[in-house]
Order: sequence, then C-alpha cells, then structure tokens
Amino acid sequence: MWNAIAEIGDSEFIPEEFDVTERTKDTFSSNIKSIEVKYFHYLPEGIVFDILVKVAARHLHEDFRLVCKAWKEMISTSDFISANAIQTKPILLVQGVNSRDPPRFNVKELELSEKQLHYRLRDFGLSRFICIRCSCNGLLLVSDVKKPGVLEAMNLVTKCCVTLPKCPSDCPHLHCGVALGYDSRTKKYKVVHVYADLFGFEIFTIGGSDNEWKRVCGPWKDAHHERPFDLNFYWSNPILTNERFMHWFVDSDDYFISMDVSEEKFFKMRLPAGCGKAINRHKYHLMEFDGNLALAQNVSPTQIDIWILGDFHGQDWFKQHSILAESTKYTTSTDSSSCKNRENGFPNLSKLVPLGIIKNGEVLMFTGTGTNSCIYLYKTNRREMKKFKLTVKNLETLIPHRSTLCHW
Repeated sequence: MWNAIAEIGDSEFIPEEFDVTERTKDTFSSNIKSIEVKYFHYLPEGIVFDILVKVAARHLHEDFRLVCKAWKEMISTSDFISANAIQTKPILLVQGVNSRDPPRFNVKELELSEKQLHYRLRDFGLSRFICIRCSCNGLLLVSDVKKPGVLEAMNLVTKCCVTLPKCPSDCPHLHCGVALGYDSRTKKYKVVHVYADLFGFEIFTIGGSDNEWKRVCGPWKDAHHERPFDLNFYWSNPILTNERFMHWFVDSDDYFISMDVSEEKFFKMRLPAGCGKAINRHKYHLMEFDGNLALAQNVSPTQIDIWILGDFHGQDWFKQHSILAESTKYTTSTDSSSCKNRENGFPNLSKLVPLGIIKNGEVLMFTGTGTNSCIYLYKTNRREMKKFKLTVKNLETLIPHRSTLCHW
C-alpha cells in the first residue's frame, strides 16, 4: 500500500528545493569516498547527534544518511526525526484557485522580510491539479482533480506516498472538510473527513490494522433540528492546531465544532464572549497561532479583535490584540495602485478576511473581499498596516508547513 512516488518525478510536482536530479547517485557515491568520516569516530555519539539534528531534512535524506551505516541508523530513529523536526523553520504556503470549473490550483511559498513589512512569493512546484488539504508534521494531505474521490498523504522530502481507500460516503472530495492529524497516544496519523451532517463523519488511521474507514458519531443528537446551517452549507477544511486538534466553522453565532483525534469525538466549542455580545457568524474566522487556535472578530469598520484559545478542554479565551483604525499607521506599496480597488485609503476592517497569524504572532495577514483584491500585512508591535497587490488569484488558504523526515 505504501509506495514511493517515483511516478511524480516531473518538475511540475516536485518543488525545486526537493529536486533529486541535481546530483546523481554515482556522483555522490564518489564524493563520499573523499569524506574523512573516520574523524567522527572520536566524537561521542551525542555530539554527532546534536550536529546532524540541525541539518535540513532534505540534505539528511539525500546526503548524510548515505555516509555510513551508523549515521543512517541514527537519522532513521524516531528520536532524531522528532528533534530534527523541531529544529526545522516552518514555511508558509499560500494556495489560490486559478479556475473553478474545472478546478486548478496555484501554490506559492511565502517569505516575509525580516527588516520591513514586505513579502515575496516563489513557486512551490506542485501540479495545478493538486489541492493541499492539510499539513501535519511535514506530511501533506492532498486531493487530485484527476483522481476524483482519492486522498493521498505524502512526504515531499522522502518521496513517500500512501493512497487512502475511498471513504464510505463515496465523497468526490470537492466540497468537504478533511485534515490529517497525529495521535500522540498511538503514534499514528489519522485522516478525519466530514462530508455531510447525517452520515459523513469518518476517520481513517494510516497504517491501521483494518485498513478501513470508520464512521463516528457527529456532534448533534438530532442533526435535522440542532444543526445551525441549512442544506446549502459546505464543510471546509478544519484548522489544525498542535497537530492533534481540529476545528470547523459551522455557520453558528454560538459555537464551532472541534475534535481531538486521540479521542475521536466531535464536540461543540463556545465562541469567546465579546464585550457581552454574541459574535455574528459572518464576522469571525478561525486561524492557527503558534500551536493554538485563534479567532479574528470583525467588530466594526474600525476594529478587529484577535482572541486566543488558551485552554482547549476548559474552553478559556483571552483577547490577544485589537486592531484599531485610529491608532494604526497605514501605508501602501508601490504596486498597490494596480489593485481593482483604486482607493488607497484605510480599508473597512469589517470587510477584511484574515488568512493567518505568522512570525509567532508578530504579523497578521488579511485579504480584501469583493473588488478589493489586495493583501494587507499588519505588524502587531508597531501597529502598522501595509497594502499590497494580490498576485495569487482567488487566494483562499495560508498553510504552515515544515520539511521533515516524519513518516507513518
């Protein structure tokens, strides 16, 4: 069932940084002979571990594990893989939709400037038919337009991929919510799929003994009367926090739906009480923030509040930050004049859609709605907002991702 994705060798799918054609095995084997590995025999194993664990996963897989048997065994241990993953600096992937009928996707890697409020995008190299549904510990869960009803989990560093069997609901995976999570108790990865409120709550354990999807109970005892949405509602991919907790927006003024993949149970999570008033279902968005769940509330045309879920099981929220129009320094980039929205004045904050919180909470990223096809970056410590031209068509998702050696 597990197979190396040798067939995915085209440059359209494999990102440039993962290109294994830069160095052939024969060339690398000849270079190994010139490496004075013998000097490392005099170093304690712990020191070698501490040195190698700081090396990028791609180089570990392509180069360092081939140096000698001892290094290969060390690099293959779960302790080493976990320690290396922690050392890895996460990247940010932005995913847009080039066309919807038929669907075509565009994935870019976003790089923020360290010194100023600016960013640049570079191609990530995925096929335009591939849609990233989730990233967990360096593993990507994807669907492919050319393979309706098929989900795949893959590691682009190790070139390993597993194709999941079709789910019981026979979902084509076009309008559903699905994500990959890690069960720290069983050390297994699980795919959670929500297709419809009556029969579409399903879980698949990668590497499980039965190799089958399992249906689980949803959060409502009587879905016809309890659900907060109508039949026109489409589930979206959940927000994944701490690689284990999943959160779905369900068009409610009172709650959203969460799951702990270890417990395999859905339950309702209360929204924060904003100044004693209920939060309008059309005025908030869920995001991931440094392993925690964040909620951005569009309070008014001049205010956005950022809430953090401090205690998952206790459902305790605290307000992290407020964006206030009167205290925000606003600038525009040189390319923002080409936005469809010709007005470069301060935006209506009630119409901005938050995409994510990045750089450990230092920067918030928003996009406009309707004719305002621009990007807004907000620096929390300086209370500065800057407007940019949107270069990714129909930008929908901001995905934190790490390059790791993790496997199932």
